[in-house]
Parts: sequence; structure tokens; C-alpha cells
Amino acid sequence: FLNFCVATFFFLSGYFVNKEKVLNNSGLWIKNRYIRLGVPFLLWSLFYQLMKVVFSEKISLIEICKSIFFVFSGNGEFHLYFVFVLLQLILLTPMLLRKKKLVYIVVVLSITFHLFRYLNIVWDNSIINNYSKCVFFPWVLFYLYGVFYNENKVKRVFINLFFAVFVNMFEVVVLTELQVSENFVVGQMKLSSVLYAFAVID
Repeated sequence: FLNFCVATFFFLSGYFVNKEKVLNNSGLWIKNRYIRLGVPFLLWSLFYQLMKVVFSEKISLIEICKSIFFVFSGNGEFHLYFVFVLLQLILLTPMLLRKKKLVYIVVVLSITFHLFRYLNIVWDNSIINNYSKCVFFPWVLFYLYGVFYNENKVKRVFINLFFAVFVNMFEVVVLTELQVSENFVVGQMKLSSVLYAFAVID
């Protein structure tokens, strides 16, 4: 339940963004990133979906269409979703570096997304939507923190690690008592996991 790996991945992805290359030739930078990340992502996603179709009991046009949809929605295979999210962040990066007001808007939208999704799952005990983790909103805070941390344009959050662990454990107990989905309880998208991830990163 102490998850921080994907958040750290996005922080490091933002931290190592070469701002000079992005601002000098955004198109070329995006193109190079998509060749290096997008092509392997697409090929592996297609491979996994092909294997599922081939070894499924029923092969139909509907199943093939569903597989194609899964690939292009970031659900080609469950462990590849973070690459799909990174591809979205790569597209946004030039705009985020040029328009600082957009950064504030994205941060507010990200926080709103977290809260809305959290309340929806806790209050309604909804089944977790696999597509919610495949959009950039839950992860953009960590990416932006990395981008501006590298330029010393953001203050360190200084979250005590032991405090973050305690909060995480407390939230796990509460969510378990509320009979919230186990996938969400042990996942990286609950509020205390965001806190813990920032504590580890900082």
C-alpha cells in the first residue's frame, strides 16, 4: 500500500526534460520522443492484444475492434499505461513551459480530478475505471514538480516520511472499513499515496 514508483517515474521524466531543446524546436523534440517511446508502446500493445485475440475462445470482429480500442486508449496491457500517460505529457510540455498560466490551470484540474474521483469511489464504492489512470491528470503534478524542481522554481514540500507513512496506514484502515475496492486501497491514486510519493521524492 506504500506506492510511489509511478509517481517517481513521472517526477524523473519531468526533471530530465531538456527545456532548451523543447523551446528551440518543439516539433522535433516531440517527434524524437514519440519515435523512441510511442513506436515501442504501440508495437508491444498490439502484440499483447494480438495474443489475447489468438488465444481467446471466441474470435470475432467485435473482439478485434475492442483490442484496437484498448491499444489506442492506453489499455493495451495493464503495465503499459504509464507510457501512454507520458506520451500525453510530452505533447503538453512545450505549452506548459511557454504559458505559465496554463500550469496553474492544469494543477487545479489535477487536484479537482483527484478529489472528484476519490469521493466517487469512496462514497459510491464504484468499480475503478481502468481509463482514469490512463489520462495525465492524476500524474501531471509529479511531472510538473520534476520540471520546475530542476530549475529551482518550486519550493521543496518537506513532508516528513514517517508522517506520510502513518497517514497512509490510517487511510488504508479507514478505506478497508468502508469496504472500498482493494485495488484502490493498495493503489497509488489514493490521497495518502500522493502525500507519500512527494515525501519520497523530496
